[in-house]
Amino acid sequence: MITIEFFGLSRTGKTTQSRRLVDDLSSRGVSVKVYQRPKINFTDLPSMDAWHEMMISSKITQYHSSLESGADFLIYDRGFLDRKVMLDLDFAAGTIRRQTHNKISSSLHTYIKKVNFPLLFLVDPATSLSRVESQMVNGLDNSHFCKGMSKRDDFKGLSELIPTYVKEASQYKNITQIFSNESEDEVYKKVCLVIGMNGALPHE
Repeated sequence: MITIEFFGLSRTGKTTQSRRLVDDLSSRGVSVKVYQRPKINFTDLPSMDAWHEMMISSKITQYHSSLESGADFLIYDRGFLDRKVMLDLDFAAGTIRRQTHNKISSSLHTYIKKVNFPLLFLVDPATSLSRVESQMVNGLDNSHFCKGMSKRDDFKGLSELIPTYVKEASQYKNITQIFSNESEDEVYKKVCLVIGMNGALPHE
């Protein structure tokens, strides 16, 4: 099974591009599974520790169920790499315990290795914020699930996230950075080039 993860800043086209890829792969007759984020609000859980534990558990469960189903592809819109960035940031901010951080980090390292094509989507903060209205109109806003959490979605927060993601990318040689300040079609060409969609599909 080939695993692809779209991760990075908000409103960089991750969901749009991942959905387009799913449609493309499905049209080629291959079996594709897509990670489904639990419909649970942060405020439904007792702590930030519990939130991280729930999120990583759902990603791991989806990985194994997809593998057992015989799927050819599994696609994450924010998967293990994105969770690692958020986990490290929350630990640095003192909102999760060291024990929780160490336990989840160990699991994350195991599953990050299983991601064949990690695609890091970045864009300048101003462009990201200019897409807020479009995101809401197209039903792509999931901020209600995170109500009550510390926000990193203003200009300052996004500006601080960029170097954090870039640092993450430097730790894993197979991460491809995609700057989504071009048209949707041009960005999708880059996605296809990375995973070999321009020719024969890759196999593992």
